[in-house]
Amino acid sequence: MKFNKEDIKKLQLLKQFGQYENDDYKLEEVLSSLKFIQLDSINVISARSQDLVFYSRVKDYKINDYLNLYKNNQASELYLHALSLVPNSSSIMELSHTLKYGILKENNNVDKYLKQFKSYLKSGDTLSNKKENWSLSEKDIVTNALWRAGLLKITRNENFKKNYSLETKKSNTLLMQENILEKIADCLVLISLQNIGLATFSDIKNYFYLKKNEVADSISRLLSSKQLRIAGQFENEDYYILPEDENLIDFTNNINRINCKFLSPFDNSIRERNRLNRIFDFDYKLESYTTPSKRVYGYFALPILIDKEIIGTIDMKINSKEKILDVKQITLKSKEQKIYLSNVVESIDNFKTFTNMEEIVNNENIKYL
Repeated sequence: MKFNKEDIKKLQLLKQFGQYENDDYKLEEVLSSLKFIQLDSINVISARSQDLVFYSRVKDYKINDYLNLYKNNQASELYLHALSLVPNSSSIMELSHTLKYGILKENNNVDKYLKQFKSYLKSGDTLSNKKENWSLSEKDIVTNALWRAGLLKITRNENFKKNYSLETKKSNTLLMQENILEKIADCLVLISLQNIGLATFSDIKNYFYLKKNEVADSISRLLSSKQLRIAGQFENEDYYILPEDENLIDFTNNINRINCKFLSPFDNSIRERNRLNRIFDFDYKLESYTTPSKRVYGYFALPILIDKEIIGTIDMKINSKEKILDVKQITLKSKEQKIYLSNVVESIDNFKTFTNMEEIVNNENIKYL
């Protein structure tokens, strides 16, 4: 199979955004397609990271609409590379819970932790998960262990606070599974490819921060079972692909022009920064924990995707009291990107509506790299 950098880029965008421009996709369909969405509590622009992921893909999405996935029992939380929202039907959900439940059972802690948790509920404890001196309290240890084992269900309220409930129907038959660690590694490797299309060994390893030997062994197993193929080489590196994606290479030539999107810093399409730099020619990082004087893009700058390119970032903040959307800075890769400014300004106006603000200020503060 012959492909180039442009093919790699277009296939990734097709996998991530498909035909979302024209079709009315539902929340559960987007989550099912992506396999996971990273959760984060930062809300300097009212919309949290998970809201931004859905906003860029779901027509007429409103802030906190994703909470309906909890209410409808369509999604749960799992710790992958970070805290993530995962479809309840996901195999990684079952595999991870199987592993953690098995560890709890082997350590004879299941009954002990369940008894403790029920005592918290009886006492009216809020189970706030507040940490003291950066250490886990006894409550934290109990709730975290039961949650990771799939025995606790978590839902969220509009302030991103947790609500816990017991899952009492855990099946012991799950513990009969063999080679559970290998199955989890295989599942994560497949999810990586489902998200980015054509990928190198390093792309796959870095997507979920897997170990080199885990990826090597997993790729070997998946090649043998024909769940994975070597697509070919580009710039002297092997690229892997899912068999069902091979026919999409030609289809990418017909991909629609992508309207201007403001992406979450944790969006599935850009979460592997080395690949983002290599394929999209954009060296980006979240600078919330960078000293202000050393920031290039801004505190919570969102990458701007338009017409198959990451053209720069936009850093915004809301003043909820005054109902103002403050555009702190627009950073473009070069002056050639000025041709997209009208699209960016239109998207800022749409974002103002999305965040329920009434006025925009400072949207002319433009910086070039």
